[in-house]
Amino acid sequence: MKHLYFSFLILAFTTTVSAQTTDTVNRVPGIHRTTDRKTIRICAPSRTGMLANPLLWIVNGVVVKGDMLSNYIRPASIQSMDVLKDASATALYGARGQNGVILIKLKKDLQLWSLKELLKNFRIRKKNWDLPVFVDEKELANQADFFIVNNVVESVKVVAVEDKLSDKNKLIKIALKPL
Repeated sequence: MKHLYFSFLILAFTTTVSAQTTDTVNRVPGIHRTTDRKTIRICAPSRTGMLANPLLWIVNGVVVKGDMLSNYIRPASIQSMDVLKDASATALYGARGQNGVILIKLKKDLQLWSLKELLKNFRIRKKNWDLPVFVDEKELANQADFFIVNNVVESVKVVAVEDKLSDKNKLIKIALKPL
């Protein structure tokens, strides 16, 4: 059930809702009634409003981006989830929490690591920390916003590559455990 709830939250808060309009309600084909004509509008927050002030995700006290959750935090790692909205969210987190806050607490033995903590815990030398980072064959675009739960990582290695276009001949390869 927790997996379904987590998946629904990610889907609900990462997609946009559009307003819909219909001409008639209870319309029967072939019969045109002018008295039944109604307009129904479903209103949702505007896309620009959601982009300017997105939903705030907090995992073990650390602010993370919503797209990081689906990739690097597995539903089985979550102990509890709480939703704060309206005044309670803005009272604690100010303007950042105005669209709502999702508080996620990981299970007892799990930790949320930043990229630096991950490299340190897997004993990657500091001189290699500036190398490009690939997670399961996909290059990590924003290293500052990267967070991962420690039970997801299978291995972290510095790998030599032959790239004639780049001046770097090494990269950091992070392999994740299969689901």
